[in-house]
Amino acid sequence: MMKRLRASIYRSVLMVLLGLLAYQPTQGMEQTTATGKPILIGVHGDQSKQASYQLLILKDTMDLFLEEFNAAGGAKGRPMKFLFEDDENSPVMAATKFEKLASQNVSYVVSIGSSATGLGAQAKGEELKIPNGSPTNVSEKLSNPVRKYYFRLSMRNELTARALARFIKVKYGNPKVAVIRIRPRPV
Repeated sequence: MMKRLRASIYRSVLMVLLGLLAYQPTQGMEQTTATGKPILIGVHGDQSKQASYQLLILKDTMDLFLEEFNAAGGAKGRPMKFLFEDDENSPVMAATKFEKLASQNVSYVVSIGSSATGLGAQAKGEELKIPNGSPTNVSEKLSNPVRKYYFRLSMRNELTARALARFIKVKYGNPKVAVIRIRPRPV
């Protein structure tokens, strides 16, 4: 029974995380806020050193997604909650923080940072049999050969843009912002 419940939670969490690619809140429909025991998702990344910008920007995106997701009913009526840990951009610390998150019964761990920290966390995820993945790691060693518990993730541009706009507004009030896009000439 417990294995079946845990497998169901894994599937739900994976679907939720994959839903980052396609999630659109329903407008004009009555929504029920998620209640009950939250599904815990662990997140580790550099919060204080040279790569902290990655986690800080993605944290805002993830919080925005979580807010909308839970307001729309969560996963089968259950809310999700992120637990954040600072790995100081160290592969050894990433593995240690992964273990700490695992001890808190997370269903999934998101690695945000360098590929080196991703590799450290991935090894611990395989050992502990906890699904994990990253929207920022690029090393081919993470998914080649294919790993049983590792998944590549990608944040949707629309959510990231909204989180960035929210961050700019909080930090600077209502500044004038220009977006410059350089498009290469067609070949």
